[in-house]
Amino acid sequence: MSALSNLGHFVSVVEYLHDEEQSDVKHEYLNGVVHAMAGGTLGHSIITQKILLALGTRLRGKQCRPFGSDAAVHFSQAHDERYYYPDATVTCGPFDPAARAIENPVVIFEVLSPSTARIDRTEKKDAYLACKSLQHYILVEPDRVEAVIYTREGEGWKTTFYNELTGALSLSAIEVSLPLAEIYEA
Repeated sequence: MSALSNLGHFVSVVEYLHDEEQSDVKHEYLNGVVHAMAGGTLGHSIITQKILLALGTRLRGKQCRPFGSDAAVHFSQAHDERYYYPDATVTCGPFDPAARAIENPVVIFEVLSPSTARIDRTEKKDAYLACKSLQHYILVEPDRVEAVIYTREGEGWKTTFYNELTGALSLSAIEVSLPLAEIYEA
């Protein structure tokens, strides 16, 4: 029996990575505990696609690249080891196409859903904001115009709320302005 099918028991990082490579289902890893990822709604998928398309267009020819939810992000700090699959991630600089996970995210988007919103706003937010390379963490509501962006400012974080189509997410670390109207267009 694989470690990932044996949910509820401690799983080492080595077991997780081995079994994740073989699995048809994505799993997130949190300090030895493995959680299967649930599928999202069509609305969630549409918003995620629009974010990735907008980022891809704006980053074309630059050193930064957007990745979708098939790319895991690895966080490791002291005794805290995590692998998450954000809805969209941007990393800058050289990268290894054969790597199993992104180690240096600069921007992370999570499109909220009823089953994951609490975790995205707490557990994941805390892990993401502790990541030294991360400059922007964005939470996006899929069913209404609403986004929250956390932007690194020195040793702290500035929080900005958006709820109008006239707003634009300022992602200064990657020199991108992302209009909400483009994310939420019909």
